[in-house]
Amino acid sequence: MESPAVTSISNPADQKKLRGNLQEIVALIEKADLLKIAKKIIVDEVKRQFGLSPAHTNALARVMHKKNYAEIAASQADFEALYHAVLASPQAQREFENEKANFSADDVDAIVAAYVAESDDGED
Repeated sequence: MESPAVTSISNPADQKKLRGNLQEIVALIEKADLLKIAKKIIVDEVKRQFGLSPAHTNALARVMHKKNYAEIAASQADFEALYHAVLASPQAQREFENEKANFSADDVDAIVAAYVAESDDGED
């Protein structure tokens, strides 16, 4: 990713406006930090009072906010079907007991090296 050219801002009015914009951004960042702390306190209280894990509390809140229960439920049903077909069937369990990993340590090293080389090629 290239960095944009640095622009000199010599006009005092523009400097003042930029400082004001930066102050607004800082205020929003500080507010977001406080909201994260408040959210954590509430999530911890839900865990204490109801025994609900933070992951479940956050997931429920996200669904409530996005109003996307049907989408999440369909995705979960797809995941469950895939899990049972591929990993949990009696045949899969027998195969797990008899199979070894498809990749050796050398294979993994080669895959990682290729990925790193590909990532390096993309950065100029």
